[in-house]
Amino acid sequence: MIFLNLPVELAEHTLSYLDLGDVLNLRLTCQAMNIFTSTHSEFKTCFATKRIELTRKGLERFVSLTKNNLIVNLLRDIILVVVIYDQTVSEEILKSKKKRVVEHNGPISMSTTVTVPDDELKILQEDFEQLLQLDADLKQLRESQTDLELLKHGLCNIQTSHNGRLQSISLQAGTYQNTTEQLTTQSIRDWKRVWDEASYGYNLALTALVQSTLPVSKLDCFTNVYRCSIPCNTLSLEHIEPSVLQNTLQHLSSFHISMANRSVDREQFRDLPRSTARNNYDDDITIDPETWTILRTSDDNFTGMISLLQAMSSLEELYWHWYGTTIHGVSYNEIQHEIMFQRVINAAVLKSLKSCILAGLYVHEDDLLTLLDKAPELRRLDLRDIMLRGGTWRRFLDMCCSAEKQLDFIYLDDLWESSMIWFEGPGKPKMPRITPWGPSTLCRDGREEVRRPIVYHVATGRPLGSPQAYNWRQRRRLEYGPP
Repeated sequence: MIFLNLPVELAEHTLSYLDLGDVLNLRLTCQAMNIFTSTHSEFKTCFATKRIELTRKGLERFVSLTKNNLIVNLLRDIILVVVIYDQTVSEEILKSKKKRVVEHNGPISMSTTVTVPDDELKILQEDFEQLLQLDADLKQLRESQTDLELLKHGLCNIQTSHNGRLQSISLQAGTYQNTTEQLTTQSIRDWKRVWDEASYGYNLALTALVQSTLPVSKLDCFTNVYRCSIPCNTLSLEHIEPSVLQNTLQHLSSFHISMANRSVDREQFRDLPRSTARNNYDDDITIDPETWTILRTSDDNFTGMISLLQAMSSLEELYWHWYGTTIHGVSYNEIQHEIMFQRVINAAVLKSLKSCILAGLYVHEDDLLTLLDKAPELRRLDLRDIMLRGGTWRRFLDMCCSAEKQLDFIYLDDLWESSMIWFEGPGKPKMPRITPWGPSTLCRDGREEVRRPIVYHVATGRPLGSPQAYNWRQRRRLEYGPP
């Protein structure tokens, strides 16, 4: 074939313009072309990372893909996408025959309501019926546990391949409000449904992973998805023996997870009287503070995370993100998010931990010191939007700077005591404030830099109204809640 007589660089550059399907067809032309495309770097890149929707179609494709010996040995990372079919927007438009059109001008949004033409309504009705059918098919797939069997089959194919392992598994979520375009979970108004779907996807992925005995180096549970977290009381894998879980997770060196408050049974509390502390975040249930005191200290809030960390005997990197939610009848302070970190960090085994990222958590000074004591190999520490609910930052920061801890990297951003703290050093504040203050971010790289004392102050006064303050609040709520 004349094409193969071209210089390798020119032939590879030409192949880079082809779609994956065209490359696969090209491989079928002759044995020489099959060999050439198999060693082509672009071809390998196509299969290094695969995104798999947890639907029948997506999982069947995954199984088919992993049956190919050449392709399965190129696979390094997989992204498992929990699919949510959301018909609420289409249903509202079909009922009212009107839709809202939003125009954005910087931070300002303006919306208008327009009448939907009949021809567009007809198309929307057809699309709505298809979404209902897809949702029904997905429910049947789950009820029959076919999704578990298909996912396990694909992972077993990888486990028995020459490569025999994966570099990473990432869990994400996406929603379809029509049959063509996948949107982010931010587009769903019912955030509790997103939480439920995240919990299902987590349990499905971990169960299939354990049953396949596939070694994986990194597990990421929804940290790359906005407004999608796993309720803390749904992390427990009670159907899996601790020894079996440990056999699978002992290979894990990196664990990223986004968690949230416990999931509350709506039916159990739906008929209770509405509270005067009602807010806009939870339209369904109200819980009295006494009941919440029992729920927030329940062991099932903590056992899941504790058992995971105890099974990860080789864990070197931990990224723990917390998304705060609200509950009717319970003030935000009464939720007491800090109990989660306290219980987990006191039970966890972190002897191999080298890098730790904490984001959005509520903590106590003593529990931060416990973290440093339990992680003697810790070299990189990253704290983002951490709320201190007891003590001060002084002892902890001094310990971080001491020669005893041997940290090589520190990143601190938006830490809170009684108010946000700011640091003496280079940098500018993120927003103007009534009283003078400095940067709320501090980054030090290198052991000598880390050794320098950290001087901080608690900010006084309030931020001035500004675009910077508005954008900061919006970003913070998007990343850390409430929804």
